[in-house]
Amino acid sequence: MNGWVLLVEQLDRLSRQQPIQTLNLITSLTGAGVTIFETSTGRKWDNDSVRSSWTDLLEAFIRAGLAFDESDKKSKRIKSAWMATRERGATKDGQADPRIMPGWIEVVDGRYKIIEARAQWIRSIFRWCIEGVSLMGIARRLNADSKSRWTAGSWAAPNISQLIRARNALGEYLPQTKDQNGKRVPAGDWTKCYPAIIDEPTWQAAQAALQRRASASPSARNRRINILAGMVICGACFGPLFLGTHNKSARRLICRNRHQNSGCDARTTYHYPNLERGVLDNVLHIAVPDQTGPGSSAGLITNLELSLQERKARLEKLVDSYSRTGSAAMERGILSLEREILVGEDDLARLRRQEREAANRPAPTELLKRASELRGKMVDDDSRSHMNQLLRSLVTSIVMNPANMEATVILLGGLAAIRLDKHGNKIAEADAKAMLLDPEGRAQAIAATIGSDVPHRMMLDQWEARTEV
Repeated sequence: MNGWVLLVEQLDRLSRQQPIQTLNLITSLTGAGVTIFETSTGRKWDNDSVRSSWTDLLEAFIRAGLAFDESDKKSKRIKSAWMATRERGATKDGQADPRIMPGWIEVVDGRYKIIEARAQWIRSIFRWCIEGVSLMGIARRLNADSKSRWTAGSWAAPNISQLIRARNALGEYLPQTKDQNGKRVPAGDWTKCYPAIIDEPTWQAAQAALQRRASASPSARNRRINILAGMVICGACFGPLFLGTHNKSARRLICRNRHQNSGCDARTTYHYPNLERGVLDNVLHIAVPDQTGPGSSAGLITNLELSLQERKARLEKLVDSYSRTGSAAMERGILSLEREILVGEDDLARLRRQEREAANRPAPTELLKRASELRGKMVDDDSRSHMNQLLRSLVTSIVMNPANMEATVILLGGLAAIRLDKHGNKIAEADAKAMLLDPEGRAQAIAATIGSDVPHRMMLDQWEARTEV
């Protein structure tokens, strides 16, 4: 056997798809020069045998059908058994199934048993919630003691909220399945499966406490809308910052990892009004690189079209000369030009596709214009949320330096950078408009803006990767 050989113990190991799909796979492989060899029988399928003997394909089709039927039956039996286990809360033998139990339950001698050391932490979560402790405060208390964690990672407000809202602590299990997008969705109702660690009144009281938080005064929420949400990160741990209150008058940005005792040692908080003002003052007036020059998508397409036209004209002349002389050198030139034209046409198609995709996105200049107009209208919840969406289209990240409370604002995926002091005043700026045309000066200019400490150097790496020419 020459060329590539694919060894399979049995033909049905090749695929358990529908028979026609398996047949298409076999013909595709053999058509590409691959020989399929079945080690258990010594049978082989290659391009010659498949084309000369239809019985080879018929045999493969029948065996693929049998393999698919067997696989489908097994899949249905396993799925049916799993559904029955979920409904019963145990296996068909009445044994506890560890796949459906939470982390505070274990299986001992085939029965569910509460792990009291863990259950006490879950009960504390419900008690603190009822007492009015915030979800962030609960996370902070839990993360302060390593014994509260029995899996990787740390406690955070979202998973605490999910735990309180679910009915697992009542000893109930909710069957789930995956939808076509791979997202888990309910596949039934909550069912009693294992011992409860709280009672129904406790669970209901916790739900009422969560509802009271959700129905807080809208005016109170509006005063705390963070238009920089999702952009600001801690320069020490690269975790997100959230808007809190450091005292009665000042609104401060606080590292979430530090606040939750999740591994950050930076105790610095940042004056939010100064940062907001600094970002709005400078981001809305930053120079945007010219999008229509020779390095733009439109310029590249034009240059490539002209290059292809020139190559095709040369190809026509070579073909005409070759038809008269039969020169071997001309033949090689024709083959070389044909390859160049094919590559160029592929590149042209890719650039045109990218241009169409870019046309569907707002231009940076348009985003800046809209954000500038909206700034004077930030008087309510909706307008501030709208400003946040616009800024997130412009700002890649804002890295806060805990050593000096300075902020480095990376714009447009690395096309520009601004450095602000702790009062929100601009102290340095790097604009890609000139640097894209001057690769030698690019690194020095952006380095002067960003600095030499580790968090800012990571932003420099992002800049250089983005603007490499």
